Amino acid sequence: MTEMKRKPILIPIDHGYGNVKTSNFIFPAGIAEYKDEPAMATDTLCWAGR
Repeated sequence: MTEMKRKPILIPIDHGYGNVKTSNFIFPAGIAEYKDEPAMATDTLCWAGR
């Protein structure tokens, strides 16, 4: 059996002030404060009780 060697895949990203950009996509980035807990509260950041 031969061993297959894989080359690393590089995925360049630029996370600037307002957008995250990859080679194929651009999408908005940012932080929003909610007064109430979001309906889907998974993967959210809580800082100083907010």
